[in-house]
Amino acid sequence: MTDAALPFVSCYMPTFGRPLALLGEAIECFRRQDYPGPAELVILNDLPGQRLYCQAAGVRIINCQERVPTLGAKFRANVGFCNGSIIMPWD
Repeated sequence: MTDAALPFVSCYMPTFGRPLALLGEAIECFRRQDYPGPAELVILNDLPGQRLYCQAAGVRIINCQERVPTLGAKFRANVGFCNGSIIMPWD
């Protein structure tokens, strides 16, 4: 199978007030993966007043202005932002 034929993999990571050092470590661990196909890390941050940024390739951060009411709703919302045909948690 060629790299172009490999499925797009999305990893989702919900966060709320996670220490920035741990967030950076999670992003760096994602970037070091050796999967040859297309991949993305989608981070959903719902800490009101906090705006996270990342310019790393393949990493998207969604900042919500209000807290998602339940963890299940947060997982569903986070997965909803994913583009891959395979979706996995990243935490």
